[in-house]
Amino acid sequence: MTTFQEWRKHRMKITGAFIPDLVEMNDIEMNEWMTRFVLEARRKDGAPYPPRSLYQLCVGLLRYNREKGNDSNFLDEKIFMGFRRALSAKMSELTAQGIGTVKKQAEPVSEKEEKILWEKNVLGNSTSKSLLYSVFFYNCKLFGLRGVDEHRNLSIGQFELHDMNDGERPYIVFRGRSSKTYKGGLNQRNVSPKTIKHIFTDMDLYNVYKEYMRLTTINDDDPNGVFYRRALEGKKFSKQCIGINKLSTLMKSICEEGGLEGVLAIRY
Repeated sequence: MTTFQEWRKHRMKITGAFIPDLVEMNDIEMNEWMTRFVLEARRKDGAPYPPRSLYQLCVGLLRYNREKGNDSNFLDEKIFMGFRRALSAKMSELTAQGIGTVKKQAEPVSEKEEKILWEKNVLGNSTSKSLLYSVFFYNCKLFGLRGVDEHRNLSIGQFELHDMNDGERPYIVFRGRSSKTYKGGLNQRNVSPKTIKHIFTDMDLYNVYKEYMRLTTINDDDPNGVFYRRALEGKKFSKQCIGINKLSTLMKSICEEGGLEGVLAIRY
């Protein structure tokens, strides 16, 4: 509603024409002024709104109108056909100009940047937080875990660590469950969840997983227990799991603490 009011005040100032409050408009007035609004509205920096944002502004105005007792539905009723045609044409025009169609892509973390994270002890086993950051980072990189739901639903029993034996390098086995591409439903009854074996060439990373899994299972050895636990001071972990909001920002925190610029993703 703020955007509409700012546009309304600005237009009245430069034209001298009176524009009623939205809730006080009759259908004919609403059709006219809503049409002008979608054609003229701009962001504070003067740039046009992306098509989706422009539509959401209209949805917000409709909701505001209903809350104030005005039931006119300019997104559906026939009398507002002129407004909807103008909105559709404006959205098509903006799309053709490429406005709002290109999403900023996350830049992948390079090997050099990954090394910096280790050098700055953002990754490693110096603290419980660095252990947490490390297993999150490498769960993404080694096992292709992408969505926050995949991380949230991880249990400690999905990971099996195998020590060095008869000259063989240590390795870890990850057994997947439900994911973005595997839901285990009727249509996927003949599809198996992914099982990935990673052989460690870096003993530091092996020791990170080993120490993290040992510390997080000291007070809870349930194989179905959550994998990500809240880091405490020193090298201790709470029984409390990490919430979805915290999980969704872990990668951002890792990069910020490592001094890496931009929004970064992990290269698979």
